[in-house]
Amino acid sequence: MAFILLLFLYWIIYVISSWSMYEKMNMQGWISMIPFYNAWCLFESLYGYGAGIRSLTLLVPGLNIYVFILESLDLTYAFGQERKFAIGMIFLRPIFTTILGFGPAEFDR
Repeated sequence: MAFILLLFLYWIIYVISSWSMYEKMNMQGWISMIPFYNAWCLFESLYGYGAGIRSLTLLVPGLNIYVFILESLDLTYAFGQERKFAIGMIFLRPIFTTILGFGPAEFDR
């Protein structure tokens, strides 16, 4: 029961930080809570209009790892962070999303 409670708490923190990160990207925060649509909007925000179709590559086994790493790097650089932050974003995404969402970093695209 305690494990489920911790997972729920983790999910709540991640949703709040994702919401804040999406608002920094000049999007509505509720988009971060909708599966697939949040990735679509993230890709369009990072790579331009029409790039949302690239988010579907996250559904292809094997290719999804490569695309996730590239997307994490580009998201990190779009917020003006360094390569070390990008490595953290790849391996500890929820923690670094919280840092982006509540930290002083600004989205620049």
